[in-house]
Amino acid sequence: MCTTRSSGPRLVIDTDVGTDDALALILCVAAERRGDVEILGVTCVHGNTDLPNVCVNTLKVLHTLRRLDLPVYRGASESIVRTFKRAPEIHGSDGFGDFEYPDTPDVASHLQQEHAVNFLTRITRENPGELTVLSLGPMTNIALAIRMDPNFCNNVKHIIIMGGNSEGIGNVTAGAEFNFYCDPEAAHICLHNMKCPITIFPWETAFNHCRLSYEWRINILGGIKSPQAELMTKVERPMLEQKRYGFWGRCDPIAAAIAVNPQVATVVSERYATVELHGSATRGALVIDHLNKMDLEPNVIIVTRELDLQGADVPYSWKEEPTPPDEESWPRLWGFPSHLVMSRHLEGTGSSIPKLPTAHVMCVATLKGQP
Repeated sequence: MCTTRSSGPRLVIDTDVGTDDALALILCVAAERRGDVEILGVTCVHGNTDLPNVCVNTLKVLHTLRRLDLPVYRGASESIVRTFKRAPEIHGSDGFGDFEYPDTPDVASHLQQEHAVNFLTRITRENPGELTVLSLGPMTNIALAIRMDPNFCNNVKHIIIMGGNSEGIGNVTAGAEFNFYCDPEAAHICLHNMKCPITIFPWETAFNHCRLSYEWRINILGGIKSPQAELMTKVERPMLEQKRYGFWGRCDPIAAAIAVNPQVATVVSERYATVELHGSATRGALVIDHLNKMDLEPNVIIVTRELDLQGADVPYSWKEEPTPPDEESWPRLWGFPSHLVMSRHLEGTGSSIPKLPTAHVMCVATLKGQP
């Protein structure tokens, strides 16, 4: 449990906990443990699986991290306008790999009675201009908060969104990314109403620049011995067996890293963007006015390519772990700075951390350490 208030970002995490959502949550809790952020609450939304499963999955992650003290709120169970077909073959029927988790936390005793949308409007009203919202799933809760309390748009300091597509490449249809496709109206409401900076980490940035091999995931990450690493290996087993995309890529933890420290997003583009609501082939697509044809002021910040953790106050725990392998054993990460130097030292050893590719550091350091 974090007992001291951080001087860094104060976060509310809105999530549809599946596989990479869990990694993002683990990363944020590790950051809070280091004093780099403060987490005020986790709001659950439909998406990777139905809402009851999302709530249970969230509690499983927090139970593994020994952070059931974090308040968790039940949110929207359906999209604003249309329902959509989920893909249990990717995340499992429960959204969490369909493995038997020992000692599943009791939902009734751990979920807050307050609805997630009420919590969002209340907590931002009580802390105007102070809170960052990290959106990792469909944006239904956030859109409903906007509709319930228009002042919500002014009260949020920053919103980080994992979603949308910047180059027209879809991952659920030919033209749309999953989170925006699940509730296009919600994404549209957010982009056209929020008054704070909106940073979008789109699907293609992860697809093109955050590729890791399955062999690296299985042999390196799979060899880490910590409760959170063992949890994620079980959660991801169906996906790792399928090898659907030919590589292992995780979007949500990178969005979480940006929320913890926005400076890690080094290549961004400010543009006007909207969401397609009516197209039969493009519904849910993020439409970006790259050439300013609409002559409108930019309303979003798009993370287009690189992340850089060098010089940042990296919020990851390497506690009680040996020095990682030498850099030759770590594959180069396409599109990112080849290596970064972390000045932190392994706790209790004084050994310097070697140069490592950015996303590899994120994944390994997040899963290492004690909860």
